[in-house]
Amino acid sequence: MMLIAQNPRIPNNRLHWGRDRTLAVAVVTALAIGPTVACGDSGGEETDTSGESESDSEGEPGVFESIELAYAPSETSVLSGALTVQTDEPTSLVSVVVAPDGDGPAWEVPASGIASAEDGRSHEVMILGLKPARGYSFTVTARHDEGEGQPERSADLPFTTAPLPEVFPPVQFHGSDPARMQPGITFLDSTSREGFTSTGGYLLALDELGEVVWYYTAPTVQQPCDIRRLQNGNLLFLGSEDNGVDTMAVEIDMLGRELGRWTREQTGVIGMHGDLFEMPSGDILTVGVELRQIGGYANDAVYDVAGENIIEFSRDGAITRETKLLDVLDPYRIPSQDFHNGFYNGLFGQMTKDWAHVNAVIYDASDDSYVVSSRHQDMVFKLDRQSGALVWVIGQPHSSSDADDSWPFLEMIGDGTFPNHQHSPQMLPSGNVMIFDNNNKGRRSRAVEYALDLDAMTVEQVWEFTDPDYDPEIFSIFIGDADVQANGNVLVDFGATLLEPATLDTRGSYAHIVEVDRATGDKVFELDIRGEEGDDKQRLVYRADRQPSLYAGAE
Repeated sequence: MMLIAQNPRIPNNRLHWGRDRTLAVAVVTALAIGPTVACGDSGGEETDTSGESESDSEGEPGVFESIELAYAPSETSVLSGALTVQTDEPTSLVSVVVAPDGDGPAWEVPASGIASAEDGRSHEVMILGLKPARGYSFTVTARHDEGEGQPERSADLPFTTAPLPEVFPPVQFHGSDPARMQPGITFLDSTSREGFTSTGGYLLALDELGEVVWYYTAPTVQQPCDIRRLQNGNLLFLGSEDNGVDTMAVEIDMLGRELGRWTREQTGVIGMHGDLFEMPSGDILTVGVELRQIGGYANDAVYDVAGENIIEFSRDGAITRETKLLDVLDPYRIPSQDFHNGFYNGLFGQMTKDWAHVNAVIYDASDDSYVVSSRHQDMVFKLDRQSGALVWVIGQPHSSSDADDSWPFLEMIGDGTFPNHQHSPQMLPSGNVMIFDNNNKGRRSRAVEYALDLDAMTVEQVWEFTDPDYDPEIFSIFIGDADVQANGNVLVDFGATLLEPATLDTRGSYAHIVEVDRATGDKVFELDIRGEEGDDKQRLVYRADRQPSLYAGAE
């Protein structure tokens, strides 16, 4: 099928769809049309030149004859794609404008979204931020790399995005106050689960009005989660292999093209989970697990005990540093009966004991240390990266251990409470720490900030948030996140909110995500990833993150 459209300013304009209707193409023979501005409006009166002959400027410095545009949607998302720009002479792209049909604002692709070949005749433009089932047009303005020729503007290339997949995370948007929000795009992961069986999974990004503007899913990666932006602008996340047991780190660009994959086979890291953190060197910090058979428990029991290791590995997959927590902490310290749960049975066999269940590790460059969250030890603690020694511990000694009597616990001052079964610590520039406290013991989840006085070895609770609109109080039985934003707000992910906290029934649990003004406690952004009433699937979000833009380096 061929669609013909005559641009009154540029002759020989041809637009058509490819045979599979997934590739939109525009071929333009361009004439010099004078100065152009960002949104494709020349600012002057249009002149019908459709009957003119082609430019007779062949060989003239600074002039080129054609701009050819081709757009291909990403294989992993209908909301992004690659716009290829071909010119017959070396050129630089002055602007690439994306304009939605109707009244929506147009935008210009930033420089970080454009890659040019060495010869200047081919350019790839990342088109990001499209919305489902909507029409758009793409317009390119280019300038010859030599001479003083005027910029040339292509014809508009139309494209209509497809609807979202039929099976997609159910976003329920409740409202926002964009003027008070931290500007940017909210990235999150979403997994659907029935019982303990997870299927598929998505990474997605939403704008300030809760509309989906980007997503990723791929048949070769199950349960993607913990999405991070790397220094090079790409995305890094955790995922599972097809067997649903072995985990890996995956790097993609914003078009969903896989650029790196670090599996158990490649790295030797067993059970990679909890966190991925890019070190200043570019190495990746994560959590692995080992199995030890340990005796000496009550009644002379001998258990197969899973213990986490803090691991750094290089981009070539080599482990460059490893701290084994069974050698740092006390394997006989059992504050919770969750020691007996079956989290690691798939890796190591039935009756494996889940001793620490480390769910987060971050790097603190201020003193070259790790900050670690251990859910089953009910502790957040700092480790010296060089020696592996404990620096401080937020938590309390437990009667099951004599060894922890010598640990550097911080004493609580004031009326605060310690976290319980927590996730996701974040060190703040002030030296304070923000934590998502699941609080399984009290069944009242919260984001909580602590001030640390390391001279006095004290900790003080200085702020907390639990959503006041819930009765009974909101309770995320597992997973969650709390991130302080640049403007002081806090983005909170109650990642597995129970419908009925009193019953501990996880059927129909969902993610409740809010941005909170830390000064007033007001919610300025609020949505749920939640099925309809009667839907028993768990709609889980491990982490949520706010980035300035879909494009790396753009504000």
